[in-house]
Amino acid sequence: MNDLPVVDAMLVVLTRRSTMQEQMIRRLSQALRADGVRDLTMAHDWVASCPRLDQRLRAFLARVLAPRDMPPFGDFVPLCHLADGGMGRVWLCGAPDDHLVVVKTIHAEHGGDSDFMARFAREAHITCALRSPHIVAALGHGFTDDHDGWLALEYITGGDLKQLLKRRGRLDESEALLLVYQIGMALVDAHAHHLVHRDIKPANIFLDVDQQAKLGDFGCARSTQDDRTMLTMEGTTLGTPAYMSPEQIRAEAQIDIRSDIYALGVLLYAMLTGEEPYQGNTSAVLRQHLQARPPDARRLVPHLHERSAKTVLKCMLKKPEHRFRDPAALCKSLRRTLDILGVDPDRSLDGSTITDAFVSGGEVVGAIEELHDTAPIVEARPAPATSAPAAQTDVCPTPTVATGHDPSGLDDEATLVDQGVGATDDSEMTLNDQSD
Repeated sequence: MNDLPVVDAMLVVLTRRSTMQEQMIRRLSQALRADGVRDLTMAHDWVASCPRLDQRLRAFLARVLAPRDMPPFGDFVPLCHLADGGMGRVWLCGAPDDHLVVVKTIHAEHGGDSDFMARFAREAHITCALRSPHIVAALGHGFTDDHDGWLALEYITGGDLKQLLKRRGRLDESEALLLVYQIGMALVDAHAHHLVHRDIKPANIFLDVDQQAKLGDFGCARSTQDDRTMLTMEGTTLGTPAYMSPEQIRAEAQIDIRSDIYALGVLLYAMLTGEEPYQGNTSAVLRQHLQARPPDARRLVPHLHERSAKTVLKCMLKKPEHRFRDPAALCKSLRRTLDILGVDPDRSLDGSTITDAFVSGGEVVGAIEELHDTAPIVEARPAPATSAPAAQTDVCPTPTVATGHDPSGLDDEATLVDQGVGATDDSEMTLNDQSD
């Protein structure tokens, strides 16, 4: 393994978990490489002895570097602690080809029943079989000596949609439609493997430097085949109320892909308007998902094309049988809308969309002096205080399968009235196109 993974891992953690300025991170990178840091042991020694490090930066790096004696996850060598998840830890690791990968662990106590290991292995194998340009690739899985499960994932260089919306507020209509189209294509592949994601939300939409959107975190996914329950373990509740379908909230026995289509409608509304469709505390949001009429995005953004607004409405209809019947039908309709707007559905996302999604901010960690210079230490900037919306408290009851036919194209006005949207005299609210 060359010097790139451990150095790059340290820089990634600083970028994502600290407030260190880009200039200071570059200075640290130059110092590490100039001093020949090539592996984890050398990184620990360098952090402990380098006289140019601010004490806060030294303490931060010592804390996030993986322990010297930490065993590998199969072929993947732990380098830095990236984050803590609800069921385990997240590590940046070096792969045999010297690329960074992300390894998520699931503590054995979260298994809940005696067949945890066999079930995890089977379901991780299914996750690794997913191959799509719009799905974060799973690269391997296994168990530690302590019986914790682990899953290795490709490292996405860019940021996520949550950070992008935080920075921009809302997206341009064509960019929002294109992004939902790409995630819809990810669901086409997931649907082919009988999987329902169940936790589609901005934080799980990654925007890579190749200018593509990728759906990640299938940890709450569920198989629509009767004998499988994906990585959500017995007794574990995961998910995000702001993006839950009515049938998922009702905790019915099974669920199908139209629940994810509902979540995509919520996601599209949030991107088009800059806010989630239902506001309030968690109970109020869940109640509105169950009872309130789907909102028309044009009330906040009047210039939206009718098809964009109607796509949101169709995805968010209360009865699953009135939504798009599957991701392929949704993507076909989105392609038509993008064509009407003069946008190539197969083009990449804008470069500014990717750069605006980069994550930064967190702990103030100090600085490093200039190489061959005695200039005073420059303090890192504090990150602005942020808080997550109250409606994004993690819960995930067991959802339902709904049956019935799906109308072709975007729903007509009669269906919308049946679902509580209400009639309208505006002919623009009715799309008679039956070929979608």
